[in-house]
Amino acid sequence: MACLLGFAGPPPEGMSRWAVEARRRLEDAEEDVRVARPLEGAGHYACFHYQQAAEKAVLYAGGVEAR
Repeated sequence: MACLLGFAGPPPEGMSRWAVEARRRLEDAEEDVRVARPLEGAGHYACFHYQQAAEKAVLYAGGVEAR
């Protein structure tokens, strides 16, 4: 299960595995926004990446609130 959560061992000291996963989701969302910006003139390609970013940000927020 650890590899599904984005790390291959115990989480860094002072961080729960949920905090590590939440951070990873937020970093993924930020990357999706970076990819989408140059695609804004290309129609649905940018929309897809923005939608992915929004989903990951919601998952991040849910993980932070749950823990």
